Amino acid sequence: MMDTEKISLEVKNLTKKWSDFTLHDINISLPEGYIMGLIGKNGSGKSTLINCILDGVKKSRGRVSINGVDHRRVNAKNDIGFILEDGPFFMDKTIAENAYLFGRFYSDWSESTFCNYIYQFELRDYMRYADLSKGMKTKFQLAFALSHKPRLLIMDEPTGGMDPVFRRDFLNILQGLVCDSNTAVLFSTHITADLDKVADFITMLDEGKQVFAMTKEELIDNYPIIRGRREDLSLIKEGCPMRVRKTSSGFETILENYNILSEDSSLWERFTKSRPNLEEIMYFFSEPLIQ
Repeated sequence: MMDTEKISLEVKNLTKKWSDFTLHDINISLPEGYIMGLIGKNGSGKSTLINCILDGVKKSRGRVSINGVDHRRVNAKNDIGFILEDGPFFMDKTIAENAYLFGRFYSDWSESTFCNYIYQFELRDYMRYADLSKGMKTKFQLAFALSHKPRLLIMDEPTGGMDPVFRRDFLNILQGLVCDSNTAVLFSTHITADLDKVADFITMLDEGKQVFAMTKEELIDNYPIIRGRREDLSLIKEGCPMRVRKTSSGFETILENYNILSEDSSLWERFTKSRPNLEEIMYFFSEPLIQ
């Protein structure tokens, strides 16, 4: 990240305590014009983090800034677009009625832009929100969000109900958004293949704790998958933390530090090293460390 880049979303030491779950000291920094993927298992804290950023859930401590402004301020909320599974829209109202009622809260709301998007997404303004499928609700929320020119777009599992054709169009829209308008995007999803295509940064949560937050390229380059025969596991330096998956032909591991072998470089011939995808990284980082 360049020092001159403007930070769209900054989260510092954010903590939220529930009776049975705690989100611990989350720190992320997302510059404008980039996409950050948020990954983790169910119950890892992704939705809690998003709700805290949106001020729908009050944080216990920490700080959240939107373009340098406290996220609780009206002008900060004006800059945020969102796509949520449980959005604020009225079930008994039509698409057009919801757009009118909520669009008035945004200074840059454009009804003509909204109408263009719902036509593009093959929606009809007379459709009741309650009658929309999950994928259609996502299309409506995307059309609504893009129609008030958000500087930060926050999405919680947006592609889950989409057909493959629109999912590809959706990812193209996101890439165009960050390139053309310098919008920043925070994108929580279990479909990590989407993030393989479009994400610039990746943040992972596990049991309420931040596992890592870095660029996607740093993550993929720094944590290769090492494969070898089971009997060669002993060649890995003793005490080196690792996550291991046994296979029928041997083992696979992602290491915290992949400079694992002795200075004898010939030992590398016993192993293969490959670049992981995000699904593999999430799988391994969800497993316990073996010392």
